Amino acid sequence: MVIVLAGSVLRPSELLALKSEDFDFSERIIKVRRSLHRGKIDETKTEKSSRDIPLGAMVEKAVLAHKQSPFNRGEYVFLTERGKHFQPTRVERRAFKPAAVVAAGGDDV
Repeated sequence: MVIVLAGSVLRPSELLALKSEDFDFSERIIKVRRSLHRGKIDETKTEKSSRDIPLGAMVEKAVLAHKQSPFNRGEYVFLTERGKHFQPTRVERRAFKPAAVVAAGGDDV
């Protein structure tokens, strides 16, 4: 999850609303069409937010590995062990920020 978030320009709320079908490996794009807000998946807020973004090699490799792992739990790419959606703020606080600190060589979050 951290690799996909760091390797793209996705917001955490968009990342958590991705389905497997949103990854077009032949065209090398990620289709952003939905967002998770207050526990509900909806279309993006604006037309401009609905977009295609480049699918880089590192992100592609991480997504394909995830699809083959026991963490692949259903229609949406990233779900909790119980098959529920993560909270975007929790993902930012508990996964992305600590990874960013480590990558920057720091000690604090």
